[in-house]
Amino acid sequence: MKKIKILHSADIHFDTPFKDFDLKSAENNKRELKEVFTRIINIANERDADILLLSGDIFDNYTVKKDTLTFIKEEIERLKRARVFISPGNHDPYNFKSFYKLVDWPKNTYIFKEKLEKVVLEDLKVCVFGAAFNDNYVHESMLKDLNVDENYINIGVIHSEITKGNTTNEYNPISLDDIEKSNLDYLALGHRHKYVGVLKEGKTSYAYSGCPQGRGFDELDEKGVLLLNIRKNFVEHEFIKTCIREYKSVDIDITGVKNYIQLKNRVKEELEGFNTKIDIFKINLVGEIDSDFNIDENILKERLKDKFYFLKIKDKTKVSLNLDSLGSENSIKGIFVKKLKESMEEADENELEVINLALKLGLSSLTEEEVNLDDY
Repeated sequence: MKKIKILHSADIHFDTPFKDFDLKSAENNKRELKEVFTRIINIANERDADILLLSGDIFDNYTVKKDTLTFIKEEIERLKRARVFISPGNHDPYNFKSFYKLVDWPKNTYIFKEKLEKVVLEDLKVCVFGAAFNDNYVHESMLKDLNVDENYINIGVIHSEITKGNTTNEYNPISLDDIEKSNLDYLALGHRHKYVGVLKEGKTSYAYSGCPQGRGFDELDEKGVLLLNIRKNFVEHEFIKTCIREYKSVDIDITGVKNYIQLKNRVKEELEGFNTKIDIFKINLVGEIDSDFNIDENILKERLKDKFYFLKIKDKTKVSLNLDSLGSENSIKGIFVKKLKESMEEADENELEVINLALKLGLSSLTEEEVNLDDY
């Protein structure tokens, strides 16, 4: 049986609103998602893929523009060889108001519409199994009772959350046992936005390709697609980067910093070598600082903005204080510190974070400094 070549992608989320960005940057980010899809189509053509699998959440809820639908159709029409199979997910379910119904899809494209079904490609000796969400939630596994043909290569494409043990979820919960019993040669999954490799249960190889470009700080670092060479009982794979930008979250220890000039220089030193003009950054300020240096995140952001495409700053520093000394003062500040110090002794990690924040805010208030609660 000959080898087939598959390109696997998922979770593009066209026309994501990008609410954290200004209007101009948000529109640019939407445009870049289209550029990323163009890259995917180009990879399929350049690498002679037989099949392109899109494992759901191609659209992002109910925010897709008409010109985006036209763009997707025209890009798919550029495919020289690959046939496309789409398994709608929880963000783009196939139902009466689905965007999938607004497109006159090319002949090379197949949209799965409900429960598990099989499409046979006789020329490739391939069976493609897939299913669709019809609502935002699917409470029971749709990966059941597959009728695989051992004379064919059997491929699955589905949007799902893998469960372990007795846990359940609302996003087509499939178990590792379901995967093993499927007897598929490869299962292309969507829903999780991080690629962690191609895994195996029984004879079935499976993977989440992750999203092809991050859209938030829960989708960090490099993103891409999977190119797979598959023959019976054999899968080899290659991860191909497609993202234009990466989301980065960086902790910077600013212990000992006493003013904004030192703080700006510390940040620049720590980020030397990073693509700050390209990638999207969240800086977490950590360490201990003096109580009389009250960091205003907006001031720091303003001083650094010319160095970044996008910057978010989170102050997670602790106040460097002699709590024993302050707690013994016969003053409002002393009483405040003493009470919080008592709370710290029995606090867990999460409670300590809240207490440290209260300490910073309280001391700033008691020293008559401006406190902006929106920063917290």
